[in-house]
Amino acid sequence: MSQTIKDDCVVNSKDKSDKHVDFVYHNDKKITVVDYSNIKNEQIFINRIRKTTKYLAENESDMLLVVNVSGSYGTSKIIYEMKKGGELIKPITKKSVVVGITKTQLVFLKAVNMFSNLEMKPYYDCDEAKKYLIE
Repeated sequence: MSQTIKDDCVVNSKDKSDKHVDFVYHNDKKITVVDYSNIKNEQIFINRIRKTTKYLAENESDMLLVVNVSGSYGTSKIIYEMKKGGELIKPITKKSVVVGITKTQLVFLKAVNMFSNLEMKPYYDCDEAKKYLIE
């Protein structure tokens, strides 16, 4: 399946059940983009986290990671799944950022960071996030 990435870190996919992972190159460095944007249903979000985390753990290493959560919301169950996923991919993640996060969601990000040790940095602009990752 062909996927393209927009500048705003959204993975375009015709198959909505897909894991929503794509790759973009910035200054010749591969960046993995995970798109969790605009998910309003808790179970869909949880399933996507599980599927995506499994895919990344089985296929990636030394990852520069962008996670897009714009337009989505978190519940305690979603945050729990993100923490578990973060712990699983921590060994294969070199640097990570999250884009599209609101001020309220910063609290959730702190919880995920605390339990997963991913140390994801929040960014509001995808281009700035990619610059940070390749530094």
